[in-house]
Amino acid sequence: MNQTYTIKFIHRINEDGSIDSICRDCFVTIATSRSRSDLEPQERRHACEPMLLERYTRYKKVAAG
Repeated sequence: MNQTYTIKFIHRINEDGSIDSICRDCFVTIATSRSRSDLEPQERRHACEPMLLERYTRYKKVAAG
């Protein structure tokens, strides 16, 4: 069986030890916590703002030429 797994969120560790969860599609920091497990509920509930996605898609097309 073939499975595809994509990482939707990037975790950035801050100087104070807190962890930011950043959406790879819309680039929004959706949550900050001291524990990765605390980020999971916010990541599951996150929905990208359609206007942001449209803007990034348009920018990619212009940048690609």
